[in-house]
Amino acid sequence: MRISIFCIVLFSAMFFLCACGSSQPPVTTVIVTSIAKETQIVDVTRVVEVTRIVQETRIATVEITRMIQEVITETPVPPSGSLVEVIQWIALQLPRAQHTATFLSDGRVLLVGGSVAPNIQLADVEIYNPATGITTLVAPLHTPRLGHTATLLSDGRVLVVGGYNHTQLWLDDAEIYDPYADIWTVVPMLTTHGGGHTATLMADGRVLVVGGVVGSGKLNDQVEIFDPHTNSWYAAMPLESERASHTSQLLEDGRVLVAGGGSATGFPAGGDAIIYDPKVNDWLTTGAMVKPRIFGESVRLLDGRVLVVGGVNLEDTLSDSPNQKKSASAEIFDPISDTWTATGELSQARYGHVIKLLLDGRVLVSGGARDGDCCWTNDSFVREIEVYDPESGAWIPAGDLLQPAIYSAGILLPDGRVWITGGQSGESGISFWSDTWLITSVFPSY
Repeated sequence: MRISIFCIVLFSAMFFLCACGSSQPPVTTVIVTSIAKETQIVDVTRVVEVTRIVQETRIATVEITRMIQEVITETPVPPSGSLVEVIQWIALQLPRAQHTATFLSDGRVLLVGGSVAPNIQLADVEIYNPATGITTLVAPLHTPRLGHTATLLSDGRVLVVGGYNHTQLWLDDAEIYDPYADIWTVVPMLTTHGGGHTATLMADGRVLVVGGVVGSGKLNDQVEIFDPHTNSWYAAMPLESERASHTSQLLEDGRVLVAGGGSATGFPAGGDAIIYDPKVNDWLTTGAMVKPRIFGESVRLLDGRVLVVGGVNLEDTLSDSPNQKKSASAEIFDPISDTWTATGELSQARYGHVIKLLLDGRVLVSGGARDGDCCWTNDSFVREIEVYDPESGAWIPAGDLLQPAIYSAGILLPDGRVWITGGQSGESGISFWSDTWLITSVFPSY
């Protein structure tokens, strides 16, 4: 039987007063509304009552926070027929799309770059603190950019690689953010990786950067590795041919899977999926993917396999036709057999979507677009949220976004909720969002 928040707080207040007599613990500022948000207490009258009791009894912040988090947290009730609840959350300092979201070692979230409007890229950076529910602008990038990668290093710094901006075009630099000193440092690269590359943190703490778009119709076959101990780059074994718009995942055995992607002429040489082995500094082939694709998204499942979802069918990319087929297909790579197997398809084809592995091992996909960016309309953007169950191999319709968009950035918070930030939509994609949303799972395992 659930005890009301009023009774628990009142009992605790009486305990403090009886135990301490006239002596009272020191006053500590309590942001009750923030606590209420984080623990999903939405009844305003209860929040007001907590505030009054805290003020009158001078209960310390740690005690009231503990009581609320341990006793009062309530499971939200989703709309009928939904498996998730979507909550409008705090606004960002600036609208942004094609930005990155990185979970820092101290529990905060770093949002970097992106576009604030067509052909206007951002150097602005902000940090969200889940403990306070506040975003704060911090030191800006040296160079505005979108379509970059951001990788959390083992020492807590963040490596940002490449990207694009309307003035300098495809970028050939990298910057490192130190969240403790709030400083960005430029670390020149050996070659240009622009956009469409991948950056993967390897088991030894180094970062593998593969391929990328380096000009109009020009892709890169170069691979380089960043060593955070020396803050320097060195060349690794290049690809057999240029490749961009692929996805990558670190495997449990320390190898790196590069899946999908295309070359300037279509299919990249060396196969649609390849593996980098850092022990021998060489590339190995895998079995062929079920459906080669560009702009797919991937996650490594709890059992070590890799799920690749959506994107654009590679067979359709040799022309600039607006009818390029967006993919609803998904497939799984088994690193033990080095083979690919088809799994359940999404109900909605999409690219530019967010994909996140949930705490219980299921996979959430949200947002994206079903049409190419040459012909976006208000109906191009996918509202449906879908959740993949690795045990059944099926996708489950889970609910709808409040605002569908492409090129949002998502982060899995430690409490299991998924935080979706920004993105763009509207006719011709000219609406850029500073809105954010929390997706709360209500699966029984949570």
